[in-house]
Amino acid sequence: MWHDPSFYLALSFGLFLFIFSRPLYKKLKDSLDSYSQNIHAQMDNVNALYKEAQEALAQKQEQLLLLENRIAILEKEAEEKIFLIQQNKQKELEHLDTLFAQTLKQEKENMKDDFRKLIQKELIEKSYENVTWILEKKLTKAQKEKITSSFLEKL
Repeated sequence: MWHDPSFYLALSFGLFLFIFSRPLYKKLKDSLDSYSQNIHAQMDNVNALYKEAQEALAQKQEQLLLLENRIAILEKEAEEKIFLIQQNKQKELEHLDTLFAQTLKQEKENMKDDFRKLIQKELIEKSYENVTWILEKKLTKAQKEKITSSFLEKL
């Protein structure tokens, strides 16, 4: 065994590993620790960004909710205004209908009065013509004048 070269080879390999394994292990460990710390730092950064995004999302959702509430209020106010305008227009239409009916009734009465006056005038003219004709045929001139003057006085 002491004369066997494979023994010395194995021994030298063992010594080599023993001597160089500690610094290699330390370098490997430091490298892995650094890599781990880098990953932790990135995860912390990601978590901070995630938290910030969650806060921004919550703010935007709150703003959206406020805007939706404002829209609902504005829609309700608009519906109320539309309802009031419709009521006012309905009242105006009813008032205009009433005025139209009154005007129409007054015009009808005026036309009836005008028509009565026209008929009366025509009747008076026809009566006067008939009386004049009768008077010319049957009465003397003095009788005609007396009847005509009394008739005109009555008018």
